[in-house]
Amino acid sequence: MVNRKKEEKSQVMKKTIVLAIPSFEDMFGSYYAIEVMKGVGRVIENSQYDLQLHLFEPDMDVDLIKMHITDVANLSGVLFADIDSNARIVNMIKQTRTPYIVMNNLFADNDTNCIGIDNKMAAKEAVEYLIRLGHTDVATITGNLKTQSAKMRLDGYKAALAQNKIKENPEFVVNGAYNKEKAQEAMLKLINEKPMPTAVFAASDLMAFGAIMMALREDVRVPEDISIVGFDNSPIAALGHVTITTVNQPLAEMGAIATSAIIDIIQGKKKQPFKQVLPTTMIMGNSCIKV
Repeated sequence: MVNRKKEEKSQVMKKTIVLAIPSFEDMFGSYYAIEVMKGVGRVIENSQYDLQLHLFEPDMDVDLIKMHITDVANLSGVLFADIDSNARIVNMIKQTRTPYIVMNNLFADNDTNCIGIDNKMAAKEAVEYLIRLGHTDVATITGNLKTQSAKMRLDGYKAALAQNKIKENPEFVVNGAYNKEKAQEAMLKLINEKPMPTAVFAASDLMAFGAIMMALREDVRVPEDISIVGFDNSPIAALGHVTITTVNQPLAEMGAIATSAIIDIIQGKKKQPFKQVLPTTMIMGNSCIKV
């Protein structure tokens, strides 16, 4: 009788999908994390699966991450919200043969399940927009360069300058680490450059917002003295009297598509590898001006 009850209990227990997120400062205030979780949750709540949220430190030992994930009861699949470009994590999950999808990263190989945007192209288009407005002294405040998104957005910035035959100024490339306070420090450095850039591409709206705060604090007008473009199309872009021109990336849609796809992979309805590149668009605010 006891064994039968255990068997009946195991039969009604839902299978589990893990959403693994690399931990970072103020992650639960992060537009990226919230939007991805929103998209994942939207699909999970209408499915036969439970969702477990797992946080891991970017420098955590891969074997420890593996233990945390594989010890989950009734594990069916893993969604990585990001991996901070740590290829060892992907190799680890492949070895377990557990269905998985990596979000916010794109892989050129033919066997890694992934979904994201073309960060390099999106950043390139944002910087080219500034160049079309007449700006040639264009700076950038980068994200955390341990992440693929930040690296690719920096590559897009450099590609736009090169294509338009604008010489790159190393002093105009400042790390903001996807952090508002660090972006403020970066903006102060740029304001004190001689000459001061006439435009800044910030790799996130949060950093663009911090940059605008610092500019106004230093009596530098936006956009009259300096134009600023952000990235994400987060709600913060519409705050204040200066609305941020930004790049929209469909984060909630990315989470929802990834979740639907992993369920189909688990159920044998979709073949691997799964790869998808989502489109981006520019959203115009009033933070830029023609020179």
